[in-house]
Amino acid sequence: MNSNSSEKRGRWDGPVVPVLVVLLAFLAGFLVLPYLDRQRVEGPRELAPEFSLPLVEAKETTQRMALSGLRGQVVVLDFWATWCQPCRAQMPALSRLAKEHARDVVVLGVDQAEPPSTVRQFLAQHDAGYPLLADEDGAVGASYGVNSLPTLVIVDPKGRVFDVTHGVTSYARLERLVVAAGVPR
Repeated sequence: MNSNSSEKRGRWDGPVVPVLVVLLAFLAGFLVLPYLDRQRVEGPRELAPEFSLPLVEAKETTQRMALSGLRGQVVVLDFWATWCQPCRAQMPALSRLAKEHARDVVVLGVDQAEPPSTVRQFLAQHDAGYPLLADEDGAVGASYGVNSLPTLVIVDPKGRVFDVTHGVTSYARLERLVVAAGVPR
């Protein structure tokens, strides 16, 4: 029996199986968990909390952006941070959305709890394709209930929260959401 069982041992013995199980669990979690925490705001929608935050550009600036100045357009707020890899993975879809729907959609990246100098360093190496704002103390994120990154908040043209999504979202889903929020086709 010993010689027979030792002959059946093969390449799947040892740490290979546990490593594969862990990798599959991680992959499943990365792909599935973001979909479990999505919420469409149904019924009467609350007004999105107002804010005015500094615009972060490659060169220092004193410009600010206020949500109230964007009424009449769908606004996509991307709560993110420079250290967040899923946030970086979300950027190309948001950049494409900003470019393809520039007339009706404003995409704003709202960096969470980092100094503008850190965001400026990020901008020196990456082009987001949409304006980035600095929420240095995280107060705006807190007012929107942000507890994970990335978090996307879709604000309709009347300034009401239409949808909140946690995790990376595909371009196709983003486009469906902004159309549902009021962007003309």
